[in-house]
Amino acid sequence: MGRGTQSVVRGLAKILLDTPLCGIYKIVWLVMFVIMLDCVRQMLQTPSSGLSGSTADAERVFSAHQAREGALAWALNLVTMLAVRTIHGLVGETMKLEMDRDIMKRQAEQANKFVSEVMKTEEKKAESTVAPESKMVTKDEDKDGDTRKRN
Repeated sequence: MGRGTQSVVRGLAKILLDTPLCGIYKIVWLVMFVIMLDCVRQMLQTPSSGLSGSTADAERVFSAHQAREGALAWALNLVTMLAVRTIHGLVGETMKLEMDRDIMKRQAEQANKFVSEVMKTEEKKAESTVAPESKMVTKDEDKDGDTRKRN
């Protein structure tokens, strides 16, 4: 997936997961969880089918299969919702790390350029890099008496 597509998908997911709509998302997840538990209850509550072959037995078998299918579908939806939230967080962290890496790469290139320019100077003595010091005024040179008086 390209960076543009990644940004678009992250933007859309951000609307749902990083805003107050996340509360609604959590409520929907909870409702789905309750429905899944109801399906599990129905699946466990249905007695095994009799050997009579009557319509009532067929209805119980069908109801058990329906409950099992519903429980699996709701469980899959619950896991998918959790996975979407986790992937959204991981993509955001990855984008932040990539941006940090690019900034550090740019800083390293600038530092390399600076160091190479310093190394190219013709004077390679350490004394040439020291800033020149200003001369201090001595008492003999001070005619106005502006220098600080020392004890």
